[in-house]
Amino acid sequence: MKKLILLFTFLVGLFSVHGKVEIDSARLDAFMEGLIASKLTDNNIAGATACIVKDGEVILLEGYGYRDVEEKLPVNPQETMFRIASISKMFTWVAVMQMVEQGKLDLDRDINYYLEDFEIPDTFEEPITMTHLMSHTPGFEDIVLGLFAEDLAGEPLNELLKVQLPERVRPPGIHASYSNHGTALAAHIVEIVSGMEWNDYVEEYIIEPLDMHNTTFRQPLPEEMIDKLSKGYRFANGEMIEKPFEYVPLSPAGGATTTAEDMANFMRMFLQHGKFEDNTILDPATYDKMLEPVMYHAPMVNPCLYGFMDMSRKCQKIIGHGGDTFWFHSLMALMPEHNIGFFISFNSELGGGLYMDVLDIFIKHFFIKDQKLTEPAEFEKKYLKNFTGKYTPNRHPHSDYTKILSLINQTEISVKDEMLKTEIMGDVNYWLPVDSLIFREKHSCKILAFEQDDRGNITHAFKGSWPIMAFSRVPFYESQSLNVAVLLIAIIFSLVTLLFWPIVFFARRNYKPLRKTPKALPFNVKFTAWVAAIILLCFYIFLSFSIGDPDKVVFSAPPGSGMVFVLLLPFIFIILTAIMLYNNYKILAIKEFRLRSRLYYIIISIINIIAIFQMYYWNFIGFNYY
Repeated sequence: MKKLILLFTFLVGLFSVHGKVEIDSARLDAFMEGLIASKLTDNNIAGATACIVKDGEVILLEGYGYRDVEEKLPVNPQETMFRIASISKMFTWVAVMQMVEQGKLDLDRDINYYLEDFEIPDTFEEPITMTHLMSHTPGFEDIVLGLFAEDLAGEPLNELLKVQLPERVRPPGIHASYSNHGTALAAHIVEIVSGMEWNDYVEEYIIEPLDMHNTTFRQPLPEEMIDKLSKGYRFANGEMIEKPFEYVPLSPAGGATTTAEDMANFMRMFLQHGKFEDNTILDPATYDKMLEPVMYHAPMVNPCLYGFMDMSRKCQKIIGHGGDTFWFHSLMALMPEHNIGFFISFNSELGGGLYMDVLDIFIKHFFIKDQKLTEPAEFEKKYLKNFTGKYTPNRHPHSDYTKILSLINQTEISVKDEMLKTEIMGDVNYWLPVDSLIFREKHSCKILAFEQDDRGNITHAFKGSWPIMAFSRVPFYESQSLNVAVLLIAIIFSLVTLLFWPIVFFARRNYKPLRKTPKALPFNVKFTAWVAAIILLCFYIFLSFSIGDPDKVVFSAPPGSGMVFVLLLPFIFIILTAIMLYNNYKILAIKEFRLRSRLYYIIISIINIIAIFQMYYWNFIGFNYY
């Protein structure tokens, strides 16, 4: 009996050690100071702000580095305001659930029931509901044009959404695809059912009750807050370059500005199941609803939730949200099982992605001991080849010329030594099979899962800790290699046409043939092809300048005169190609012209037609922007 009691006591003690984590505040301060200082130095970041709450108390509230590099002004976590980008969405989802509590919204009703001055088209039989918007499963395309702005005219949400309404590209509830416009739609519906403009609503019912005195969605900032805002920076040529304020037209999806101290209150409200001090922001049952899974892409893949992102990793349950502008990069992560909230924000361009590194190191240091990895299964190499190919994120534009992003962001999956190999922007990972459609990263418990259709063909891939997006298998006509090959062939033949014919023309001016030879193609025939080559090369050159810089793309709403000019060139190219086809009809039967000249003219005409199809597929013919 004594042995059983001792065993029971040991097990209870063991459970307590792993179930209840005690964090010494002084040790935490020193740990975070060293960790973040190294991140700032190694990545040329001006400053950061952070807070950690546990059991309703703030156990870390610190600023690191500078909010103003030139003036050497340090970050103050109580007053220095950082842009938190998509963490703003959590305010929107709280507002939605408040309306649900009041009976003004039904999560499962067609959102067209609430919309007043525009409606969602019935592209698919299934209607889009608020549940779909909250879980990022409405089936919208992504829109990046005009995601940011250099200034803000203050257009109301309904006017912006009418102009920027994304196309429906898949039935709702099938796959998640992160949607800023879906969140903005939800906020606009809150405006309609509450009878209040978004800024007024969020201030009265969320920001003020949470004592978030240095938080706002207003753009530009209210006058009393301007001096508190941290500047954003880009590091270039060995120095920090101050960048202008980034306006977010769809403010409820990414326009909030706040401090670490205010975010502590926001996190405490969630960890206390919707309550803060004497205020009830959400009923506990409503908060619990937000944590329920809406959909799983695959087994062992984190589920889509009601608003929250399930970021569980390293065997720890984590919910929250990240947020990125060009110059600010932020993360709010909640660990409900430990009653811990974690917030961090960087104020420089190179901070992107670092917040997850900091979170992972924090978890590993204070929570993780040993991880037992799932034993791999054995499959023949022939079976593994079913998964190989190109995959692209399903979050990309479809209806405008930025559709080309799906071509740029493709991921290659191949087989290496009875494992799958993925390579994304130089980052190589190897994956061991643990089930027929599930793979584990070789040295960790990260998951890569797949989906197959009724015929057994692999159609999608999913990252285990990234439920907000699927990766679609790329058909051959969308493959990066094929499209690059078409591009290079078109460029090479255009350059040959552009350079060779003039050289031959001037070379032949100074001599006369000694005997009768086949005639060269008429000048007007060659001239048409020559001008077409110029137009095509100009299109490629100007296009690379117009979309090669992400700043120019996301700040374009609609594109400026430069892009309008670029999109005119394909029309001219089509007209010239049509003339070339007519010329082919005329010269093909005339044997007096050189055979090789006629064949070359046919080849470049065919290449031009293929180039036109490529332009059409990627939405470069016409004015494909809202």
